[in-house]
Amino acid sequence: MGRLITLNFCLSNFINMKRQLFTFWLLLLVLICSCSDDDEEGLGDLPDYWVGTWTSVLLNATSCPDDTDNGTCTVGCLSISFDSEGKYSGVFFNETISGTATGNSNTLELCSPNNECTTITYSFTSSGTSVSWTDLEDGCSYNGIVIQPNFPSELVGTWTSNSGVASGCDDDSDSGTCTQDCLTYTFDVDGTFEGELLEEPQRSGFGYASGSSLYLCWSGEFSCQEVTYEISGDSGTVTWDDNEDGCTYTADISKE
Repeated sequence: MGRLITLNFCLSNFINMKRQLFTFWLLLLVLICSCSDDDEEGLGDLPDYWVGTWTSVLLNATSCPDDTDNGTCTVGCLSISFDSEGKYSGVFFNETISGTATGNSNTLELCSPNNECTTITYSFTSSGTSVSWTDLEDGCSYNGIVIQPNFPSELVGTWTSNSGVASGCDDDSDSGTCTQDCLTYTFDVDGTFEGELLEEPQRSGFGYASGSSLYLCWSGEFSCQEVTYEISGDSGTVTWDDNEDGCTYTADISKE
């Protein structure tokens, strides 16, 4: 009888010990999973940063199954708008896109109406927002820079040149001095512009500012012109190395 009591006592202690160990390991597992969830930031509502219209100023396609799809597009191959409810619409090359977007501080997920989702990673750089993704349709890996077209308030309005100099031109006959109104450009707060230089046809497009540089991107031409500017009130100077004629231009400008 004594042995039976002792056996029951030992068995009871063994069962209690197993329960305690099970509880310990269960609590430890919950704690580990909780820490893991804290370390990994999940996708939620679209960050406010993305609300608005974005366009690409550089886009590279690599590792495409069809080699002819590999290449670089400099301006405007991607244009996309996000609203505060997490919906997006736009154009990717010649294809219309739309759907819903979620994200966090370094990832976006864009889901089409048929629930095909693309994950985009992004980071901030001095020249714009860097993006990269693998396309579900063509299989290409894309990476590039997107920006929100905008001009600072000090530039918004119409500017004309008071004097200008062209030097170092590919064609020496293009070098020279212009006294007045050789340059006229109008900048809007939404990042659009239009204007003309010398006797060239009027041009339009979109642009953005970064530091002391303007980037003017011509509509339909897939190229941007970098212009260095310095503004004080209603007057200033602009300088640029022209992408087309090779001239270095410097002009004193004033706001109308």
